[in-house]
Amino acid sequence: MEVLKKELPDGWEWVTLGRICDKPEYGYTTSAKSEGSGPKFLRTTDISKGEINWKTVPFCKEPPSDEDKYLLKGGDILISRAGSVGESIVIKNPPRAVFASYLIRFKPKERLNPAYAGYYLKSNLFRVQLTSSSSGTTLKGVNASNLSKVKIPLPPLDTQRKIVAILDKAEATQRLRAEADALTQELQRSVFLEIFGNPVKNEKGWVKKPLREFGEIITGNTPPRERAEYYGNHIEWIKSDNINTPFTYLTRSEEMLSKQGADVGRIAPKGSVLITSIAGSISCIGNTAIADREVAFNQQINAIVPNKSVNPVFLYHLFRNSQGYIQKFSTHSMKGMISKGVLSSISLILPPVEIQDSFASIAQQIEEIRNQQHESTYEVSSLLNALMSKAFIGELISN
Repeated sequence: MEVLKKELPDGWEWVTLGRICDKPEYGYTTSAKSEGSGPKFLRTTDISKGEINWKTVPFCKEPPSDEDKYLLKGGDILISRAGSVGESIVIKNPPRAVFASYLIRFKPKERLNPAYAGYYLKSNLFRVQLTSSSSGTTLKGVNASNLSKVKIPLPPLDTQRKIVAILDKAEATQRLRAEADALTQELQRSVFLEIFGNPVKNEKGWVKKPLREFGEIITGNTPPRERAEYYGNHIEWIKSDNINTPFTYLTRSEEMLSKQGADVGRIAPKGSVLITSIAGSISCIGNTAIADREVAFNQQINAIVPNKSVNPVFLYHLFRNSQGYIQKFSTHSMKGMISKGVLSSISLILPPVEIQDSFASIAQQIEEIRNQQHESTYEVSSLLNALMSKAFIGELISN
């Protein structure tokens, strides 16, 4: 890897994680229990995006007799060796807790600031080394030996602290941006519930009608794959992944049909509301998005082309706020499925279209804000990545 050969500023050096930390340690092997008075039992699944919610971490079912050996302390670095391989966390102010066997602990020596190491373990420099060190190209697992060989650029401690201070501020901005995004998304839901109430309980007594009366329902299809001429660049061919989005409108599909493919495919006009009706998991049944352009779509999806009594933005949010109810109509086999016939018969609230339109106007204004926030979120994430790239090759600050 060329960057590992890069000449670093004076006072910096490339060192291995094993050299700058004490001998790595594997965690304790036991199972977890939801309640108890012993130590907490931290597992790989309890670490998410560099965060730990200690309130949800279970207890050790059988605490180790040599508990001190596995007891977590502030500054400990944990790296997952299976599952989310390479997921890492720097422990801060832990309760009484031990760590599980699929985690590897590194204890930084005095020359390494734990927070500096934590940021490095989130960087592309670490991920690239991890890929080459893992057992298999798909990151199936790593061990203490190959993690110990990972190289880290080591500046003086004062420089490490300055780098951490800058990255802390950038990460705090990213966190605030994510919190604002979540609040704006929740605002759409709150407005819907304020106007229409819970659509399943229907406390406001709106008229309910089967979905067949909301508009035309079309089930997608897949043009025969053996006919290469059916695939080209004429029209997008939408799959469930394009519907599984937190935003209102479909994401772009990379695969497209030709003009011939469109003739044998199923087309949803602009303004259609697409809903996932077949999925590998029932939790994905009822995912929904609006088509803001004409698209073709596959057989896992049904499209509702709203009639004049239905606003598509209202219908989208109605599906979002009724998803659990819709999922109850799914088969409970290996795959979740709601047939077109069953979907057509599901009764949902249908308030007057004038009220739907009023809600849609508010929802669209919020959606515009969300889109602007999304662009800002991308910019903040890009900034943090750029700062980390510069930080670990000595270009962020001088000694």
